[in-house]
Amino acid sequence: MASTLKLADLPIATLMNSDDIMLVSDMTYGVSKKITLQTLNSQLSISSLSDYQSYLTEVQSINDQLDLIVGDGTVVHSLSDIDELIVNLQDRIESLRVSLTGVIDTLRDNVDLEIMNRNRLDRSVIEKVDANEDMLINSGLASGFLYVKEFKGG
Repeated sequence: MASTLKLADLPIATLMNSDDIMLVSDMTYGVSKKITLQTLNSQLSISSLSDYQSYLTEVQSINDQLDLIVGDGTVVHSLSDIDELIVNLQDRIESLRVSLTGVIDTLRDNVDLEIMNRNRLDRSVIEKVDANEDMLINSGLASGFLYVKEFKGG
């Protein structure tokens, strides 16, 4: 019966299920065998195919090249990416400059306020010393120096 089997006369299988039978030719022993799709699937894995390792190496090489072209997110690989990076850096630098300018202005205001407060305190101390000297002079308790408003000799 196998000699009268014509492949051209068989219908084309559009769907396959696990019980479908395939004809396999054993070239080593010169015999034909049948195998179900389920048996074929259970015995066949992609890693057992011939040249699987060379295909795997080629796919890894392609992936490596794509990583170089596309980048891994940390390296800039195109002029538009560089331009975008420069714009972002300019925005960050401007934001930092504005922030630092605010800090410097606040420090300058605090220094100016401290100087003004110290000047006010110094004037207050001088005024109190002057008032104290005036009081000592008026009461006649001044020591060290003789203060007179009008001196007439005779």
